[in-house]
Amino acid sequence: MDRKGECSEYYIEENAVKSLEDTSSLISYICSLTSVSSHANTGTMPEPLVQPILTPRFAISCTSECLHAVCELADRWDRQSRHSHEPRMRIQTHISENQAEVEHTLDLYPDADSYAQVYDLHGLLRSTTILAHAVYLSDNEIRLIKERKAGISHCPTSNFNLRSGVAPIGRYLDEGLKVCLTGAHCQLYLMFDPGWTRYRCIGWVFCVNLGCDSRCINSIQSHRLE
Repeated sequence: MDRKGECSEYYIEENAVKSLEDTSSLISYICSLTSVSSHANTGTMPEPLVQPILTPRFAISCTSECLHAVCELADRWDRQSRHSHEPRMRIQTHISENQAEVEHTLDLYPDADSYAQVYDLHGLLRSTTILAHAVYLSDNEIRLIKERKAGISHCPTSNFNLRSGVAPIGRYLDEGLKVCLTGAHCQLYLMFDPGWTRYRCIGWVFCVNLGCDSRCINSIQSHRLE
């Protein structure tokens, strides 16, 4: 993250060049430590148990220079991969968690027609990309994400807690998008209230079966799941 004014000063890197230098060093260090594990597989190919992943937090917190640099780093790492078991570099970021975020992103990137296109224009929408939240995707964004073979990471715990909306996971699955279940900030809840695991799973079933939209969130949030 290097966009000044969007995050606290202590929360951003000095500049895009320094950020990518530090990130590249960290990737090299992680890959020097990890060994292949028979318990961490993609298909039938063993992978390292611990792997780096490039994480531009979201488009708002990064300059265009930084996003382009992340793309170049991912491409460079894939080209210099030394062993056949090393997977392609993965990328994770946020997309369309709330409507204000979507509007502000398009203000910062006026050349893009949509939030998803911001990432696509910077080469970050690819088969190894994981997009968290995805509550407010347009039809064109759904088609674009599918074409690029990127995946959606559904975060019901975070979305319910923030009342930011409910991703229509049922529709995404029907459209053929790759979808996984995760939970931003859920670790804190699980430490003090194991019932949140049930909350999260029920949220997943609710979103898949009903394909609900953001209007459902107030109804869900107002009921404590016992």
